[in-house]
Amino acid sequence: MGKLIASDIPNLISGVSQQPWNVRLPTQAEEQINCYSSVTDFLRRRPATVHIAKLKSAGFPDGCAVHHINRDEQEKYVCLFTAASIDVYDLEGQKKTVSASDEALTYLSGIRNPKTDLRFLTINDYTFVLNRRKTVAQSDELTPKRVPEALVFIKQASYNTTYYVTLDEKTVSFTTLDGVAPADQPADSLSSKEIAENLANQLKADAYTIEAQNNTIWIRKKDGTDFTIKAEDTRSNTHLSVFKDKVQRFSDLPTVAPKGFVVEIYGDSSSSFDNYYCRFEPTDSNDSFGSGLWEETVQPGIPYKLDASTMPHALVRQADGTFEFKPLEWKERVCGDEDSAAMPSFVGRTLNSVFFYRNRLSFLSEENVVMSEVGEFFNFFPTTVTTLVDSDRIDVAASHVRNNILESAAIFSGGLLLFSDQCQFNLEHDTTLSNATVSVKPVTEFEASVKVVPVSSGKTVFFGNERGAYGGLMEYITLPDSSDQNDAADVTAHVPRYIKGHISSLICSTNENVLLVLSEDIRSSIWVYKYFWNGSEKIQSAWCRFDMCGAVLGVFFVNTACYCVMEYADGVYLECMRFDPGYKDENSEFEYCLDRKITEASVIVEAYDEKSNTTRMTLPYELSAGTLPIIVTRPAETGARGSGEIFAVLEADAADKKSFVVKGNPAGKAFYAGVPYTSKYTFSTFAIRESEKGNAITTGRLQLRSLTLNCANTGYLQMLVTPTFRKTSAYTFTGRRLGHSTNRLGYIPLYTGVIKCPILSLNTQVTIGVSSDSFLPFSLVNASWEGFYNTRDQRV
Repeated sequence: MGKLIASDIPNLISGVSQQPWNVRLPTQAEEQINCYSSVTDFLRRRPATVHIAKLKSAGFPDGCAVHHINRDEQEKYVCLFTAASIDVYDLEGQKKTVSASDEALTYLSGIRNPKTDLRFLTINDYTFVLNRRKTVAQSDELTPKRVPEALVFIKQASYNTTYYVTLDEKTVSFTTLDGVAPADQPADSLSSKEIAENLANQLKADAYTIEAQNNTIWIRKKDGTDFTIKAEDTRSNTHLSVFKDKVQRFSDLPTVAPKGFVVEIYGDSSSSFDNYYCRFEPTDSNDSFGSGLWEETVQPGIPYKLDASTMPHALVRQADGTFEFKPLEWKERVCGDEDSAAMPSFVGRTLNSVFFYRNRLSFLSEENVVMSEVGEFFNFFPTTVTTLVDSDRIDVAASHVRNNILESAAIFSGGLLLFSDQCQFNLEHDTTLSNATVSVKPVTEFEASVKVVPVSSGKTVFFGNERGAYGGLMEYITLPDSSDQNDAADVTAHVPRYIKGHISSLICSTNENVLLVLSEDIRSSIWVYKYFWNGSEKIQSAWCRFDMCGAVLGVFFVNTACYCVMEYADGVYLECMRFDPGYKDENSEFEYCLDRKITEASVIVEAYDEKSNTTRMTLPYELSAGTLPIIVTRPAETGARGSGEIFAVLEADAADKKSFVVKGNPAGKAFYAGVPYTSKYTFSTFAIRESEKGNAITTGRLQLRSLTLNCANTGYLQMLVTPTFRKTSAYTFTGRRLGHSTNRLGYIPLYTGVIKCPILSLNTQVTIGVSSDSFLPFSLVNASWEGFYNTRDQRV
């Protein structure tokens, strides 16, 4: 004869497991749909979606990318990008003016899937838009190149010295006096200016333009052709120098020169740097030939600009609240040549990702990380080639024997993590991030999906991978007490066939410790990963699924509010779910569980027909085929009576899918209208376990007798018992318990206590679950079962 036994399930917040039932935790479920697990609210119905506004009257057959802008507390926007259009709305659904020229929109051409081909980054009023299929090019425009010209510089005037200048085949000279004069006579005159003017006068010819200023002679041909020039003196060529294109030392340059004259300093062994260019700028900007200073410049006749049409564009918020999509003015190369100040490595390549790190705008391109100058987000060229500046642009490559095309980046407590499809790299640097300290170090080798952007949860990073027809999710973490040890845990190890299709988006809320996962193939569902860390220990790791009543185009969090861009047959809508713990609707003690929820203010209520006792109503959106809304009264003020009355929907209008007829007269009453959704939770097979978290004991026979649920604030619940090969028995709890304090007339009862239902089946031949399609909530704290256990042996 068996003995009566009982066992507790301490909570129901561990989510779904696809492991064999006998090795699961007792707190894990067989299935969990439209239920949400929380360490504070326990197992409850998922948040309802509130209708905000209709954004567009037609869907996106070629897909769209959704990006949100959280500028400040007052200004938040949602942006919809396609290959041909950009739309911006505030979070109340009001459309903003977006101006974009045809030339600017061509940057979006070539996009096949906006969600995977576009990347976004918002910094203040600028939202950078990156097209991953656009190859970056340099502009064909070249730096200005002057006609051939030369300077003759009289560095020193000495007595009894001959100065020679040979221009093409003509040689002229000037010899200074010996400086010897009688005692009663002044000394011989000696002036570098006199020497320069004398030589210039001798060199003048019809084919040349010769000018002298102070101690410098400026020579060039009138027809702009080249010429040869040589200069020497009888003092070992130390008093006279000449240069056309280059000079060995900076000290050889005169202090008087033509405006804009460019010369290359090619250096010598005594210099720590060489091969840079200088341009002369007179002190008086109006002077074309005078005294001034030499400034570092760029080599003439080389490309010096990025082609702005191929670089990321920006959606810029204007002062009047409108937006403009336009190309950006990227800084030009201002010094060096094509070797010393090379174009960024992304020229000739596509950009894979854009991110912001240490006050630098950064791109990933093939194996390179390219970062702008500090604080100068549009400058990707060095500011000088004569020294190494910490704030200059960074262009560093990741090196590894495996594929190292960098696809995305994530910032978390362990630093900057870079992802390729097979490896992860860490950007290492000292306190100061500079070319002298930066390096890209491979740290782990986990396969990652390049279709989805990893997302940081603060101290960890979630990234996706592909497992055939299903998607997987990994959580990357830096191990405690060690910044050099990194690992990634497979958080879908116990649900390997749960996320159907390829993961397209990851959305994380650090406020609520929840991660939302969208799939490319199943667009009407959101997979939810709920986690909770207690110090370095994760005490919750739960998966479930939200089935929505439309296709989910994009999701984003603003604090605890989750905004959903939804696509239905009649267009695109903006809706909102509230993940706040214990969230309640206005004036109510609970949240009404209706999708696309609206109040009476958004419903057109026509005149009441007394004869048929019916009223026609029109919603602001169309209903899907076969879907009927729920119309239920709500409290007009806190504590008011009369809420919970349902107006039965008799029929929908076949021609106008927004209209339907209800029984009764809702005019003048406060009510909610919305689409019902069904919440389901299926228990794992009940069994005796070796310990609280141990494996199930499968020997013997366990005949289940009953199930007891401890609930909180529950208004409606169905307990479903389905024995194998037999019909389902449904036990309905309406929230009303005779004699209970919450059972008051005119009010919706929310019951907190114990609910019990019979099972009367073998534990391995019965499926037990709970379900609700009502507008009322339920919250299950824990459960227990009892049954008769028979065994022929005794465990030792």
